[in-house]
Amino acid sequence: MNFNPSLTTPVGIAQLNPAIQLDAKMMLLGSCFSQYMGQKLIENKMDVQLNPYGIQYNPISILCALEEMMDDKVYQSSDLVYHNERYHSMMHHGDFSHEDKKVVLQQINDQLHEGHHRMGSINWLIVTWGTAWVYETKQESRVVSNCHKLPSSSFLRRKLSVEEIVKGYVALFDRLFSQNSKVKVLFTVSPIRHLRDNVHENQLSKSVLLLAQEQLKELYPERVHYFPAYEILLDELRDYRFYDIDMTHPSITAQQIIWNRFVEYCLDKTVQQFLDCWTPILKQMGHRPQNVNSTSYQQFLSQLLLKIKTISKKFPILNFSKEIQKIKCYIQ
Repeated sequence: MNFNPSLTTPVGIAQLNPAIQLDAKMMLLGSCFSQYMGQKLIENKMDVQLNPYGIQYNPISILCALEEMMDDKVYQSSDLVYHNERYHSMMHHGDFSHEDKKVVLQQINDQLHEGHHRMGSINWLIVTWGTAWVYETKQESRVVSNCHKLPSSSFLRRKLSVEEIVKGYVALFDRLFSQNSKVKVLFTVSPIRHLRDNVHENQLSKSVLLLAQEQLKELYPERVHYFPAYEILLDELRDYRFYDIDMTHPSITAQQIIWNRFVEYCLDKTVQQFLDCWTPILKQMGHRPQNVNSTSYQQFLSQLLLKIKTISKKFPILNFSKEIQKIKCYIQ
């Protein structure tokens, strides 16, 4: 028997072709893992609309969100529920909830309006599914994104089938691809384990998601792709030191490793060159001195400003005005 000194089983990842370019317009939807990846893309100057409905976990809720954005739906008061002295949308995360329904509607419709206009021009739709389990209203038989702590008697909890997911997304993609000839889809399955039932049920749920994504990839081989975030954590890292204290979410180290693999296999070489230049600058911008008026810190800011101006000339497609203005506010 051969001994593997690295004590890991590397996950083979196909190079994304074409890779995501520096000027790509993206939309990310899905679980809190999608939220992490989206925030990394945003802080690295990529053009991203991140979770316009807030964090969502199941494929059908994400499907409905995409359909509503394509339809340019406008939410009305009748689309909200009032519970625990707040207004909620059953399609949206609790971040959208508020005591004032006008605030809720404004937030929802602003994101919907932006999403509608982006759908026709995005290059990449990146979707992360978290679970095949859904909550469906008993009265309307409608899958919701969030129950907002309404009585459990109002919902039926069930597991989606592979066929149900694939059928819904085939209809969506046929429509989307006919309207946007350049958009491509990158699927991931969240590596976060949903252990409400037990480990076995979580695996069954993830298996449904993986099989559905594989079928969609086979149906649209030129348009639909897959990034194995789930496999990297579960099979390659495979150690509880790569989990957070709750033993279900990936640790900061694991998130960084998965991000590094995403950069290597999914982002264009030009993007990677930019990240090599930008990452140390971004780290320096997070520096917080004890004395902002000190001579050493003022020199540090001047040098940092010069670096940003230099990188802006090297990558003129990106806008660094926000960072430049922020540094100038501290320079005396």
